[in-house]
Amino acid sequence: MREKYAAFVPHLSCRNDLNRLIQWLCSELAVGHSYSGGGDQLFEPKRVAGGLLGADYAVENGRYRFMKVFGGLNWNPELRSPLTEPNLGIWTEDGWIVENEGVPPDIEVEQWPAEVAAGHDPQLEKAIQVVMEELKANPPKKMVRPPFPVRVK
Repeated sequence: MREKYAAFVPHLSCRNDLNRLIQWLCSELAVGHSYSGGGDQLFEPKRVAGGLLGADYAVENGRYRFMKVFGGLNWNPELRSPLTEPNLGIWTEDGWIVENEGVPPDIEVEQWPAEVAAGHDPQLEKAIQVVMEELKANPPKKMVRPPFPVRVK
């Protein structure tokens, strides 16, 4: 092994190269969990935090085209998907994906700042009103309790 790895020694240009050679040598010796490092480093690369784009894309005519946008775990700052951030619009094969703009509402509710400041929630109040009217028009069927099983013979 000495001859095998001695061939690399004249070509080492920095401590990083030597550390790599030591790692190769230890790997061949079947040493598990061996760590090498230290010495004068040629450079310390700046760590750049990675992220999850959250999209399947293709390159067409030198441009990126989003094929599908995946939802992220946006409640976790380290796993959020930047493409599902509020006020973002992306064109896909299926059309526009625009955050905060989706299916038009079945019922429109005016929400005035003065009402909200006074403690009212117009959307919730309207939802309760609609549900109560629906329950009055279509009351649920009264369930009949089945008889208790007889377990003794």
